[in-house]
Amino acid sequence: MIKRLLYTLCFLLIWAASLYPVPKEIEDALKLNRINHFDEALEIIERALIDERIKPDITSAYTVGRILYRKGEFYREAAKLAVLNNIEYLEHVKEKEPVLPDEIKLFLGINYFFNNQYLEGAGLLSQVVENKAIDDNLYGLALVYLGASYHKTGEKERAADLWAKVNSDKPLAYSTLGYIYAYLRINPSEGEKITKEVLELSQGPGVQNIDTIRINYAYTLLSLQRFGEAYREISDIDLDTPIHIFRQDPNKEIRFYDPTILASYSEILFGESIKNLEPIVTASSGELASFASYYVAQMYVYLRDYEKSLKFAVKAKKLSVVSSLTRVRAVACEASVNILLGKTKKGLRLLRKEIDRIYGKPSALLEMIKVVISSDVDNASVKDLVNEIESYVYETEWKRSRRDIALLGEVSFFSGQYTNALYYLESARDKGNKNKIETNDPNFLLKLSYVYYIKEYYPESLEILFSLGSRFSGIRPLQDAVQSVYSYQQRGSGETLID
Repeated sequence: MIKRLLYTLCFLLIWAASLYPVPKEIEDALKLNRINHFDEALEIIERALIDERIKPDITSAYTVGRILYRKGEFYREAAKLAVLNNIEYLEHVKEKEPVLPDEIKLFLGINYFFNNQYLEGAGLLSQVVENKAIDDNLYGLALVYLGASYHKTGEKERAADLWAKVNSDKPLAYSTLGYIYAYLRINPSEGEKITKEVLELSQGPGVQNIDTIRINYAYTLLSLQRFGEAYREISDIDLDTPIHIFRQDPNKEIRFYDPTILASYSEILFGESIKNLEPIVTASSGELASFASYYVAQMYVYLRDYEKSLKFAVKAKKLSVVSSLTRVRAVACEASVNILLGKTKKGLRLLRKEIDRIYGKPSALLEMIKVVISSDVDNASVKDLVNEIESYVYETEWKRSRRDIALLGEVSFFSGQYTNALYYLESARDKGNKNKIETNDPNFLLKLSYVYYIKEYYPESLEILFSLGSRFSGIRPLQDAVQSVYSYQQRGSGETLID
């Protein structure tokens, strides 16, 4: 009887698939997404939609949303590591230079700001402001970021006084001020007004820093939930152009990059992904809706909209199959949001309950911790819990997939155990195909390149970055920092950047 029912079910599934086949374009896009060819995958879907070979339905929306989510995660990782790379590099220069130029103080201070080192950043930026010895636009940036640092430390009046000195005479700085209004959620509407004004004044050939000006405007649109408009603004953005080139002498130059550009780019991708996935959660139920709800929840974490994230994480948990990985990730997302909202005890209780439920499943435990790490939960908040899982997973024997091994590297990195991180991330790399993104998750390759960098294995780090740079834009800010430190080490002064 059971066998007959199974045969009947299989027949019905085959019949349904023949009636409602997945369009070839969707299949091709999903195949490209699996091998990390995000742009080609999106191009196939977008072209098919324009040519009306596929319909703008749940299937195409989910496919686009999923690809954008993965692409956004890659650039989010690149943005975080670019800040860390540049801090390592500029601190190295600071140690070597007898007198530190204001340009280096400025960009080190800006990177400190985006690494939550507000006091260190303010210390350097205040020196730049007091000296008044650099280009007007760069001086304006110093005013903007010194104000932002003060704002983050509670000195809001001092911040406002500094920002009042920035106007449209300094286009890059004024555009950045608009971005900061949105980033700090002071006044996103005013930020949109400012960045739009600068963009309109910056039309025509040869405008300096146009990509930063454009993406600043797009970011303010994102902050106002105008996801589609923001996404259209970044269609052909250049992620590899420096914001300023500083030449101390004819043989030495430093390329400075805007640390906001990769982060803004990733968040705008998330916004467009949410635009595609969020309607699926309300229009359908079951497994597809649970997937979409989890991705939306996680992306709202990345956009720092924790209340919306919580709503979708809870919904994903309710919709998902109890034994599924989506359920584990949804609970981890819900717990992470609670911790980020200051409800640490509640978040830890949720994690503890889920650990007890899935204990004995090391792969699921690693996926759970990966969500916590990706959500930017502070290590101190979950240190004991992570240490417990680490101990269990390290001592447990099971058939580890390459993803399991890479996740062990992620957890080790999060715990500050860089030697272990290097071992696991390198072990997870496909030795047969080395750095090819078709067989290696590019996010893990980025992390491996950074671990090599901080362990001072510069050629190994550069090898990975050169490979990634041949496939993705936006790698140059990371690559230049590693190359520059390597050249300093090799020659003792200056750097010769590899093009």
